[in-house]
Amino acid sequence: MTTAEQAPTDQMVDRATSETTQQIRPNGLLRKVNLDDVFFSATDQRGAITAASAVFDQLAAWPISQPEDRPRYPPHHPDMPGAVMRQLWQHIALGRPFAGYIRNLARDGLTYWTFTTVKPVTGGYLSIHTAPCDGAVFKLAEEIYERLVPLEETCWLDGLSREEAAAEGQRALEEVLKAIGFAGYGDFMARALPSETTARLARLSYSAGVTQVGGNALAPAMALARQLDQLLGRLSSLQDLTGELIGGARQLTSTTTALHGLTARAAQASDLAEPRAPILTAASRAMTSLENSLAATAGALPAHLASVHQAVGELRFGIALAHRHTVAVLAFIDELRQGFVLPAAAASIPVLFTALTDSVRSLSGQALQASATLGGLAQEIAVCGRRLAQLEKLLASWRLAVPRYGLSTTLEAIVEPIDQHLAQGLDQAQRLRQLSDACSRQAAAISCQAFASPVTGLVEEISHYQVGLNPPA
Repeated sequence: MTTAEQAPTDQMVDRATSETTQQIRPNGLLRKVNLDDVFFSATDQRGAITAASAVFDQLAAWPISQPEDRPRYPPHHPDMPGAVMRQLWQHIALGRPFAGYIRNLARDGLTYWTFTTVKPVTGGYLSIHTAPCDGAVFKLAEEIYERLVPLEETCWLDGLSREEAAAEGQRALEEVLKAIGFAGYGDFMARALPSETTARLARLSYSAGVTQVGGNALAPAMALARQLDQLLGRLSSLQDLTGELIGGARQLTSTTTALHGLTARAAQASDLAEPRAPILTAASRAMTSLENSLAATAGALPAHLASVHQAVGELRFGIALAHRHTVAVLAFIDELRQGFVLPAAAASIPVLFTALTDSVRSLSGQALQASATLGGLAQEIAVCGRRLAQLEKLLASWRLAVPRYGLSTTLEAIVEPIDQHLAQGLDQAQRLRQLSDACSRQAAAISCQAFASPVTGLVEEISHYQVGLNPPA
């Protein structure tokens, strides 16, 4: 099926979300989503609800015993920017997962906030919902939403349709995000999902639920969750290294600019001394050639750093998404064992596990890409370090040759800046070598191969739950 066939139009989404909202209005009260609440909802390709977990029914105030009374489409909160919902549909229409903060409207008029991920699956979409845990990122989202909602309302009053107002809001959203340092909404998602995951992990230990869940399916699910936690932690240290690399690249750019001026001065001095010291001219030419090579290599570093940032960001996003799906499976097993799941909802087991296995399997490709990109960057930094060290040695040798030919007085004004540069120390080349070694170690440490066994075991064990909803003894 083509993307155009899969993705609902703006008008379709608008009609769908307004069907129930016309009868429900926010009453100004807020319903708290508990930290340990992990719940899902499944929809078809048009966004109509096909299944939901018990916690979803409780928070949304739709009786679990009457799933036929659920609305076809989730109620749309009037203070939820259409710009964000437009981002959601654009991402999933392209087969990409979405992550964001959603202001929800319950049947009884209460508002409840969730951090929601939406992943395309066969026949529709799977959404996983949790309480917002990263206070700083959540506050940022709230502030942005407060700016977008009045803007979209003004557009409606000016005669624009809801979809046109959402498009205007989307343009404003991108501008606001860029103004505060994000490349766009995709970049915001890449930060928000891992941040939410690590913030939640810091506040809640999943091992606390062992006695509640139980069963053979728990062991592989917990093993997978822990491995994902560990990898996400290692990538946090990689983020710190990326910051050091950016600082190193900036310093190298400054140094190469200075060296360009210094080699030009050395060439000028060598021309003046040519009759008496031809060796200075030969050395200055070698320095100029090496300086040009260093400048070219250093000039490519920003693009390589951007590639590393993107690859690591995608990997962190993928790990956080896989972790999210793992925790959702654990929560659903708990609902199964406690008898909260109706047969209609139990039919979503394959959807949950397909989403989980797809998320984990995609990590292998993302890890390979991140490792290869980081390894390539390590090689480029090592080349820069070697060329910088060679250039500094040539410059120092050239400077030592000046008095040997009795030219110190003649070239005093020209060589003074060179002396100042050499007096500052030559430790940047060593720092570049250290950064290169750190990149190589991090590249070698990135691997997702160990996740295959827990996923296989989890899929095998959960099949028992699907037969008559009877867990294994």
